Amino acid sequence: MDLIQTLMLYMTLTYAAAVSGAVPPEEMPAPTPTAVVETAAPQETFAVETPAAETPVPAPAVTPEPQPTITPNTGYRILRRRDKNDNVRAMQERLKELGYLNGTVDGAFGDQTWRAVIDFQRANGLTPDGDAGPATLTRLFEDPAVIPNLAAMTPTPVPTATPGPDGLIPIPEGGTESWVEIHLHTILYQGESLTIKDSMGHAAAPAMFYRGSELLLSLDDLATAAGWHFFADTGENFSLQAEGYILDVAVLPGALVMRSGPMAYLDAFSVTDAGRDVPVAQGDIVSENGRWYVSLDFLRKAMNADITWDEDENTLLIRMATKPMNDSAD
Repeated sequence: MDLIQTLMLYMTLTYAAAVSGAVPPEEMPAPTPTAVVETAAPQETFAVETPAAETPVPAPAVTPEPQPTITPNTGYRILRRRDKNDNVRAMQERLKELGYLNGTVDGAFGDQTWRAVIDFQRANGLTPDGDAGPATLTRLFEDPAVIPNLAAMTPTPVPTATPGPDGLIPIPEGGTESWVEIHLHTILYQGESLTIKDSMGHAAAPAMFYRGSELLLSLDDLATAAGWHFFADTGENFSLQAEGYILDVAVLPGALVMRSGPMAYLDAFSVTDAGRDVPVAQGDIVSENGRWYVSLDFLRKAMNADITWDEDENTLLIRMATKPMNDSAD
């Protein structure tokens, strides 16, 4: 109700009261305000643009170079440690040719050969278990893409030897000056331990030396301990009779005399077994200061000896089959 309507109502009531004699109201009722509802103006909405996610660009796929594969030849028999045969010898020769084997090629699958096989397998992508099976042997002998041990095959240049004022040739790399004696070793010949008496009367094994990577034996000591007949003359020649073999060794004409400090030695000889030529390499036989030394390969080639050097046990095993006398006389 607005103000005018209220006044009109008040006047009407007053007039009616006057006519009827009623007492007019003391106060005018307060008007009831009309509720005003305010409507909020709509807020303006702004659209926020969300940047589109960047689509990652895939990196170009790298195609690995195909590794050369070769089908394993199942004709190969597995070779393992403690095997001893010609197949092991052929494997050792190939490992040595590729630079993986530093030890002696003796046909015995020992620790050095086992480590060489593992190194070869690792370098050529094979399982490094040390067993030489068809996959390993096929890769070793038949694969033209076989990976050699290049670090070991890099040759060390050897300086050209020039004779000194006395006409002697200086000792080459790996010669007598680098000989290292092996102490506290054992030599088993035909299963029996070999010993000799030293200058103090104590029993000791025949002397052995490393000359570079080659193992050499004192032939004087070995013959004495094994009971072989050994005779050396003063002209750098000797004869040896053992297990049916009759070896005659003579210095080659024109052989160079090599020098080692104050001493000199020869290492070029011819060898015959009862008149038949025996192939020997330079360094198989060494004569120095009145003593004789032979390599393990010399005993193998000249006397068909079966030899194994167990480096872990510091033991040299030598076995020889007695040569029939009719073969010796041929």
